[in-house]
Amino acid sequence: FISGSRDDTFKLWNIQSKDCIRTFLGHTSEVNVVVYMPTKNKVLTGSSDESIKVWSLNGFISNVVIGKDATSHEEKAEEMTNTD
Repeated sequence: FISGSRDDTFKLWNIQSKDCIRTFLGHTSEVNVVVYMPTKNKVLTGSSDESIKVWSLNGFISNVVIGKDATSHEEKAEEMTNTD
């Protein structure tokens, strides 16, 4: 299970033990969108810091900064998950 948080992180959880396996740092504001792409083993996170970040479960891959007038985090994440 993966969750976004108000503490500017997202976390990977073990559902059975309910333990946090790893905390991912990199945003400067709350993480309010998390999309897991199982076929690519990547995670997209959207934050109130106006960025979308692409992660492997091993760490940070890249950053996409979006402005206030740009596509919403949810729409941008959807676009990114539909590309090969």
